[in-house]
Amino acid sequence: MANNIKVDFEREDARNNRDFWINKGKELIYPELQLKWVRCVDARIEELYYGRDLSIALDIMEALENDNFDEALKIFVNLSSSIDSAIISNIVLEFSKKGPDFFEQIYKNVYKKEIPEENKELIAQIREENEMYAKIDNYVKKK
Repeated sequence: MANNIKVDFEREDARNNRDFWINKGKELIYPELQLKWVRCVDARIEELYYGRDLSIALDIMEALENDNFDEALKIFVNLSSSIDSAIISNIVLEFSKKGPDFFEQIYKNVYKKEIPEENKELIAQIREENEMYAKIDNYVKKK
């Protein structure tokens, strides 16, 4: 019974943070990804961590946006054992402008192993998309 109350409270708290997470993400991601970001936020609110993973991913994304890879890696390394690091790294990879670089740094500096081939293909695809979004973003800003 007490566990159900805790879950209900966490879910309600996450729902109350929805607008914050969406708006914070909009500050850090390309406009072309904003609808996808809203869907991600809505899904993560209802999942196991009730958005705590979003807060951590946003902290990492903000550090990356400020060119502070060391801080981003520190946040990632110090994740609570109750949070799945793969979820965090995938959110950052998918939405951060510097997600591919961060993902590569995680494998090199944290896991100390080679990136699997299927991940290399995904990283290359996201890097290419980010380059396209950056060109669009720069074009729009110049107008």
